Amino acid sequence: MKIIVLSAALSAALIAVPALAQPLTVVQNHRANVFGVVQAGPQVRPVDVTQTGQANVAGVVQAGAAPRSTIKQTGRSNTALVTQFESRVVSVGRSHMP
Repeated sequence: MKIIVLSAALSAALIAVPALAQPLTVVQNHRANVFGVVQAGPQVRPVDVTQTGQANVAGVVQAGAAPRSTIKQTGRSNTALVTQFESRVVSVGRSHMP
């Protein structure tokens, strides 16, 4: 039963964040901590997660220009997943066909 509750909490904690300039800072200080964030866009926000509990789970997925994230966990059971895709927009001039 605890695994089902943890899975529901993880899916409820996923946040789709629009691209903003200020950093996203999260501090969790509970017995069990779960946090997840998904970002996509030309200016993804830096993410800083600090979790202090017996069980900690954090996930960060970023796709955009200059993704950055930091996860700090202290506890008996810690799990972290960071997936980042950096994309740069290259301006393409006019193309002429002969």
